[in-house]
Amino acid sequence: MGISMLAMHGQSYVVISKNDVNLRTDASTTAQVVGKGKKGTILPVTEKKQGWYQCKSPQTGEAPVWVSATVAEELNDVYDGQPARQLVDYGFEFSKTSSTRTSETTDTWSFTSGNANPQGELKSGSPILGTETIMFANTSGHARSNEKYYKGVFYPTYLVMTEYSFDPDGEFEPLDEPVYIYPATLLESGIFIDGEIYNDNAFDEDDW
Repeated sequence: MGISMLAMHGQSYVVISKNDVNLRTDASTTAQVVGKGKKGTILPVTEKKQGWYQCKSPQTGEAPVWVSATVAEELNDVYDGQPARQLVDYGFEFSKTSSTRTSETTDTWSFTSGNANPQGELKSGSPILGTETIMFANTSGHARSNEKYYKGVFYPTYLVMTEYSFDPDGEFEPLDEPVYIYPATLLESGIFIDGEIYNDNAFDEDDW
């Protein structure tokens, strides 16, 4: 598979198509691995070499990393140059369901600028809010749900959650590790969190 180049206002991007992709210090399979890229991650490109792309990754800080051109898919569609914007603007919910023989768990996320951004102007660096609802049910008829609330930041190609609380009006604490959320691309509809797809609950295949 070839790696995709996405132009947003003159900036080129690549989209990782597999989980646990090596992010390296140089354009070589023998170069040091400094991080791992997850499926769905969108990275801006700063330099190209044959078969490799130098990128900036929020997970590894300012230091550039290199990604092999064998681990990405083409991305041709954008949302006004800010594909992450629709995750906040439209109030969609995104869910992933896992099942066992006796139970089912659904993990649902939603995002808003809300009171975190009272000016209402969503731009790179704007504060945002997130809610995660986990619903559990088993074959015995028992069901329960738990909610977790997040504070984070909007960027054009991703959202990042940095603080959490179990009470939306309570005190928020820093997360041990930030949670990065990327909009799904190509024929998928939803978001990627830690390389896992969460489907857009508003998406209906009959709309195609």
